[in-house]
Amino acid sequence: MGRPRSVHYQAYLDRRSDDAAVLNRLGVALAESGRLSESIEAFTRVTELVPGDFSARRNLEEVRRRAGLVHISLR
Repeated sequence: MGRPRSVHYQAYLDRRSDDAAVLNRLGVALAESGRLSESIEAFTRVTELVPGDFSARRNLEEVRRRAGLVHISLR
């Protein structure tokens, strides 16, 4: 079996840290492997780079819920 997808995404992001699409994929890969706090960091970064990214916001809320974190939206 090859290296985890997260390793490939992270290697790419070491060169292009502002690629929101790859950061989102990294967040998904990390969440799938149970690395929830790292996944939250990746999704949070996407929402900082692209505030209107609904997919990243939805992913962030789902992972926060899985991690047992409560988020109250004021919007």
